[in-house]
Amino acid sequence: MIPFVFILTLSPIISAQCFVADPYNPRNLTHRNCDMITEQPKKNNLNAAIKNDTMFDITLTCNANDTICNKVKIAFDTAAQIISSTFILNSRISLNASFISFCNGVPNCRNAIVLGQAAPSSWILLQDDDNTQRLYPQALVKQFQFPTHPAYTSYDIFAMFNSDIPYWFASDPPIRPDQYDFLYVMLHELIHGLGFGSSWEEYLPGLVTPMPAINPLSSTKFDLYSSDPQANDKVKFYEWAFDKYMIFINGTKTSSLTIQLNKFFSGRSGTQADFDNNFDKSNQYSLARNMYLISQTPNSLAFMPQGSTNPSDSLILETSFRPFRQGSSISHVDAATYMNTSDFLMRAQARNGTTINMLTGNFSYGSGIGPILKKTMETMGYTSLDNPNPYRPSIIDPSTLTSSSNTIKPYRLRLDIGLIITIITTLVLYILPKEMA
Repeated sequence: MIPFVFILTLSPIISAQCFVADPYNPRNLTHRNCDMITEQPKKNNLNAAIKNDTMFDITLTCNANDTICNKVKIAFDTAAQIISSTFILNSRISLNASFISFCNGVPNCRNAIVLGQAAPSSWILLQDDDNTQRLYPQALVKQFQFPTHPAYTSYDIFAMFNSDIPYWFASDPPIRPDQYDFLYVMLHELIHGLGFGSSWEEYLPGLVTPMPAINPLSSTKFDLYSSDPQANDKVKFYEWAFDKYMIFINGTKTSSLTIQLNKFFSGRSGTQADFDNNFDKSNQYSLARNMYLISQTPNSLAFMPQGSTNPSDSLILETSFRPFRQGSSISHVDAATYMNTSDFLMRAQARNGTTINMLTGNFSYGSGIGPILKKTMETMGYTSLDNPNPYRPSIIDPSTLTSSSNTIKPYRLRLDIGLIITIITTLVLYILPKEMA
């Protein structure tokens, strides 16, 4: 039996379901107040991909020297231009970025192998057309241009890059074998910040599930000084926007498994105490354990783009790591499949000794955002010249958010804070001990 130990952060019920992420642990979400506001609708700017407006507002903290910091800024501008020329951004995206040491001179630092990380800084719960509520990254929600929407936070994406890494920049001499192209790394991370990534993760040891969240009753009066303040809180598994299109390799949607997992909470108390005491004895435990094994089986999971029902058209996800690698498994593309293709960008490990221009030079897609990756982002809801009318979910009526089925809180795991970046951060890019063949 695997023991479960949790920490709960309590917060009041609010007018809409909005959450901010911990920059050092992006899967730890906290409620924020986001009252509904109304704005005048804007027209889609189909010429935005042609104009020299990146639609990104970048706040950069850099602890390197002025020369390096200027190179970093230029790379950010280049990445923003690549994204803005590929997709039609209807609303500006605000990025809070840092180029800092992950080790601060500490020898044998575990974070020395981490190139960088990025993730949505804010999430909003929306209603999908399959009768499922999912968390959407704020950067994407803003593109939907809902006339009435939850108030947004100041930043849509946060990103951190490790200044201890021997990065190569566009104005440098030819890249050395030990260097990494900063533009490559940063473009990869910004795509994560736009929403490329799955909620399916090893939140509980040896199990892979969507994000477990507290689902409190509106009538519950929390007692912070109780010896067990969370015992009566409801629990449920929640997916992210990306997960709507995830499939098993046979074409079955992984959301069907989420439905099965959530049946644990049907016809019983569904409280956290019930979950802690009985989940490991349930059929759902076996399903989550099996998903853990599937997530370590190559070519077992994929993302099905819009307009296709053939699994052969899908984007194969990373399920080759054994054991399961938190932050890398599932939320990246399969390394072997896309190694020498124009869709190489979202592999979990960066390629040293080569630049993004060298890698894209062999393909008709020269930006680094390959055709399948582009289709993936369009499927999630990003507009492009090829996809002028993307799918849009719906805003949830705030009047329904007082019910236990519509109010969620993060379900926290107890973790060693010193290991957060290397072990449980989501959407990170690692150094390889040696380049993959």
